[in-house]
Amino acid sequence: MKETIVAKKPAPSFGGGMAVLDDGLVDIALDDSPVSEVRTAPPLADVSPIDLTGRPKLIFVGGLGQCGKTLLCRFLAEESIDREGGATLASVDPVNRELGLYFAETLKPETRDPAGIARWLDNFVATVAKENGTAIIDLGGGDASLPKLVSDAPDLRQRLEEAGVSIVALYLLSGRPIDLTPLNDMERLGFQPAATAIILNHAKLRSGVSHEAEFRLTVRHPAYRAATGRGAVTIWMPHLHTADMIRDRHILFAHAVKGVMPEGKPGLPLGPAQQSSTHGWLLRMREAFSPINRWLP
Repeated sequence: MKETIVAKKPAPSFGGGMAVLDDGLVDIALDDSPVSEVRTAPPLADVSPIDLTGRPKLIFVGGLGQCGKTLLCRFLAEESIDREGGATLASVDPVNRELGLYFAETLKPETRDPAGIARWLDNFVATVAKENGTAIIDLGGGDASLPKLVSDAPDLRQRLEEAGVSIVALYLLSGRPIDLTPLNDMERLGFQPAATAIILNHAKLRSGVSHEAEFRLTVRHPAYRAATGRGAVTIWMPHLHTADMIRDRHILFAHAVKGVMPEGKPGLPLGPAQQSSTHGWLLRMREAFSPINRWLP
């Protein structure tokens, strides 16, 4: 069973500029037309017509380092507990496997060798498909396992869809044009799931700089335009001001909101102001991701 797309959302039109591009990106001049509209708040995408509710899903969360991949995986994992009873979690970053600090049941390869990780990911995907499960996969910064898997099995997406498993691709970007490298590489390999979202993370948004200005080069880049032109959805991810406090304690967002520490974990819980800030972020996250809510576990 394959998803049916009944509409496509055009790429946003913001101001242009010239980026210093990494060799891995397509070196095409950016559109330098002026900003035609000034927004005071990030736009909300149209609701995606793709409905994966109740279907087994493989959710790949990719991007370079420090883009917010693990933070997003943690959010999705906590939300999935209430929605579908929880999803299987996997972390394949060769170095940073922080997801396991929050969810002890997170699966991970025993090896840190890229070839070994690719083999592990291949087996993991096959197992999830066989069991008709749903999984959230935290890919490493500059991940090589998924590109190898797709290169070795170009028809992977079609075979999974025929088995009743949908693929969701979420790419995290922080405003640097080089952040587009994983998206660009996977799209050029032909890995183009219908359910693809580009997440523009506000974590590194500079004081006094609008979201349009911060992501001006990103949304003008050919890699971004090509993906959104084929139907990829843009999601603006709000900044979590208490992120460092929660990360230092290795607690769930639910603990942060309640102002409690899990049994056996040292440290002071978050105070009332931090609890309120975290609760507000969760509400903004749910609103921001509402256009693709039916893709998520």
